[in-house]
Amino acid sequence: MRGKSNYRVSAILFLAGLFSCLLLVRAEPTSLAEIYRGGKIILRPEMIIDGSSLPPGVLFVGVASISFDALGDIYLLDFSDNNIKKFDSGGKFLKVIGRKGQGPGDFSSPVSFDVVKDRIFVWDMGNRRLSALTLEGAAVISRDISGLSGRPQRLRALPDGDLVVETEKIHFDDPKKPQDVFLEVLSPDLQVKGVISSQPVWRNKHIRTEQFGLTNIPQPFSPDIHWDISPDGRIIIGFAAEYKFGVYNSQGKLLLSVKHPFKPVKVTEKDKKNHLEGITFFDGKSIKRGAPDFIVKNTEFPKYKPAYSSLLVDGEGNILVHPFIEEEAKQPFVFDAFSPEGKFISRVEIIEPKVDLFDRETRWQGKHVWMRKIDPDGTARFIKYRIEPSSAGKK
Repeated sequence: MRGKSNYRVSAILFLAGLFSCLLLVRAEPTSLAEIYRGGKIILRPEMIIDGSSLPPGVLFVGVASISFDALGDIYLLDFSDNNIKKFDSGGKFLKVIGRKGQGPGDFSSPVSFDVVKDRIFVWDMGNRRLSALTLEGAAVISRDISGLSGRPQRLRALPDGDLVVETEKIHFDDPKKPQDVFLEVLSPDLQVKGVISSQPVWRNKHIRTEQFGLTNIPQPFSPDIHWDISPDGRIIIGFAAEYKFGVYNSQGKLLLSVKHPFKPVKVTEKDKKNHLEGITFFDGKSIKRGAPDFIVKNTEFPKYKPAYSSLLVDGEGNILVHPFIEEEAKQPFVFDAFSPEGKFISRVEIIEPKVDLFDRETRWQGKHVWMRKIDPDGTARFIKYRIEPSSAGKK
């Protein structure tokens, strides 16, 4: 009888332990939205691609962007080396795609690219063309930028193979006129299908001086257009004069609109000082730091900062917005999370590492995010992070 009693006690303890483990497993957040709801997150590094990932004779010179294909292979656009470096999903180097030149499949200062289905699409600034290549780098088609509404700035691919290209038209003949920014949809064979959004913005003033010729003068804290593409192909577009953004289909039809309350943040004298002191220019002899008088004169500071400085969409379709806040120290590490349906989830703080999630080259891959880090010597590396809840988050 004693043996049976011990067996029953052991069985009960085993089941109790199993039940406790199941509760713990169930308590772990299973989606990014649940993690955001805790209010605080950490980014756990899982992979790094840097110079040590390359074979002898291959270098990272000016790596600018990252993208992925359906198999998980990784592509890094090297602006300065005029090529694309391809790796497998585990970070093993595979090949170099492209070279400096003007022929089919060649590049000259490629500044933006994306990978979708069996194609690589590139905005090749030096050759003033958009190009499509196979995943192995064979040239498929290219077109010059005539017929577009302006000069391309960046491109992103839609899941169906179409492209969204941001273009900017500058009115050089009228320095008092803002730039016009367009979002244009192109087919996989690089034919323009239509404009889905247009917005005047004051990114720069373009003036001509005797000493410096035609000069662009950045206009700080001017509201800009921000956009990204969701995994299901919806396009999220916002203009930061207000805390608003819309979700559109690829034909430009508005599917839903989101407006969120915010407290305007004043532009301080410190903001102005930091901006002007951070400007560098070439005076004909050497590079100088600090804005010369003609830039100071032609720089206009608004009374308030825009509602937000950027937005992006994570790998599950949640919309992340980078608001301006009064707590300057926290500013780079705070964002607002919204569901794919535009419902506010939470304001979220990155606890560690202290990195800016909204770098222009941040790209999501499922539940992971890849971010570019520039080291003090100027070399770049890309780090793959897993998003986790912080133990300091909300209970």
